[in-house]
Amino acid sequence: MIWYTTAQQSAASLILHFKFRFGWVAKPDLPVWAYLCLLTVAFSAMPHSGLAVELRDSDQVSLHPTAPTEITLIGQNLRSDSGQVADLWCSSPVTVEVLDPENKDRNRVRYRVTPTKPLGGVITIRAYTADSVSQALFFFITSPASQDIPSESDPPLAPPFGIDLKSKGNGDTTIRLECVKGETLFAEIIGSRIGSPVDGVLTLADENKRELTFADDHPLTGSDPILQWTAEYTGIYHLTIKDVEYRGGLRMHLRVSEKTTVGRTIPPAIRRGETKRLRATTASHSEPLCEQVVHIGMGQAPGLGYLPQSSTLSPFLKSDQPVYNETDGARLPIPALLCGKIESGEEVDNVTFDAIQGETLTIKFLSTDGPFVGDLRLFRKDQKVRDHHFGRDPNNSLKYK
Repeated sequence: MIWYTTAQQSAASLILHFKFRFGWVAKPDLPVWAYLCLLTVAFSAMPHSGLAVELRDSDQVSLHPTAPTEITLIGQNLRSDSGQVADLWCSSPVTVEVLDPENKDRNRVRYRVTPTKPLGGVITIRAYTADSVSQALFFFITSPASQDIPSESDPPLAPPFGIDLKSKGNGDTTIRLECVKGETLFAEIIGSRIGSPVDGVLTLADENKRELTFADDHPLTGSDPILQWTAEYTGIYHLTIKDVEYRGGLRMHLRVSEKTTVGRTIPPAIRRGETKRLRATTASHSEPLCEQVVHIGMGQAPGLGYLPQSSTLSPFLKSDQPVYNETDGARLPIPALLCGKIESGEEVDNVTFDAIQGETLTIKFLSTDGPFVGDLRLFRKDQKVRDHHFGRDPNNSLKYK
């Protein structure tokens, strides 16, 4: 129920009380949760149609930010009967070469992807022909380049390093690494951030394979596991990676370094056509890793963007809507994208906005720290009209007319 001053269409004040219960969600290394609240007055969905060309898998999970990377893409109808190979579309500027034009395998093609500008974060690749476009595959941008899984006879790895790998059905993968006493390291799986359903666990053991510590994905948000430890001695450690649901062939990237790949961009959104100065930070480095003046042209597609900050995933949103911060004023026009943050489990954010009779409001949340989990209460004056819980589903939204 909405209060209107007349029977005709007129502005009515709605007060949104946002209550996010993060007491059981917040990680110790992520004390501040940044969120994006998108308020719109219309909802549309892309029509679904069958696709003749498909992308299902790849031998690589990561790409180098500046150097060429060779990847084998696996799918369906990637090569026509006449041998014509599907082209690739990439969300970042790259050149693409086909390395096996004489191959007759219609479902497997090897490409070389070369950046024309430094890449960062996660990029999207699709295959397309004159008749169809495939679903997306996501790739993590990382340096140093990914290397092969070492065997037991190989020397132990020294951080920093990264490895592309696939989960084993009933088994696991163990990496031997050499650490220096007193150094603090982060080991993490990049899985959910590239669209993989892998439910990964990291276990660290000493030189005698006695377990020291472990890290699981977050039980509520499902975000990728991050294992932090300080080496108690100089020597060999064992790092084991497995999927707890015992599913094989799931894509992931293992990274071990002195810093995490989990970055936060401040501010977290830019409207297309505008220019802003952005800062990137991580949990392990409170000081800004970089400051960049970023312009988002109208030719760029809305969605996630990333600062080209080496292997740090520092995302921001490219928005079609006007962007506002919590401090911009008491009343918010719509449509709008509101940027804010939650610094404690008991914090409540209040936002006031105007609505027009007959409009359908769509309220959606995104979090730059993982899937948004929290509660929203919608009030007309002091009367609650809706109560909605946002769970792990990234497509979850509240509609109100």
